[in-house]
Amino acid sequence: MSRSILIMCAVLTILIVNDQFSFMEALFGLSPQVVNWIMLILLFGGIILYIISLFKESKIGEEKKANPKKAHRDNLFLLSYILLLLFVFPLVGGESTAGFSLSNPLILVILLGGIAYHFIKMRNASKEVKAVEGVSKQKQKNNRKK
Repeated sequence: MSRSILIMCAVLTILIVNDQFSFMEALFGLSPQVVNWIMLILLFGGIILYIISLFKESKIGEEKKANPKKAHRDNLFLLSYILLLLFVFPLVGGESTAGFSLSNPLILVILLGGIAYHFIKMRNASKEVKAVEGVSKQKQKNNRKK
């Protein structure tokens, strides 16, 4: 699992927990406007950390070229994780204040569509890797015969 995906999981977990349970207002005695600003700063900070992490990961290694299905697997994990949170939190008493729940058909379509897209892309990338490996093994066999 890449660091950028873990950062986004942490940030999205905090944002969804706050949306579902509104704990910061009661826990710290903050007004709703202050909580909204904190969540906005957290969201943009998380996005900035995510982008920085992506740049660092791309500079460190050529992992995406070596394993083309890794990005799709990470995105598939992130979308599945969000779907799981949105399924579990209402079961334990959470109620979305922003409409970010599975009862919103737009959210459901976006999450399930994203999961299907990345699953198909990951499967296609896996087939491509196997095909490339098969071609390289065939070339190795032909070189050995010569």
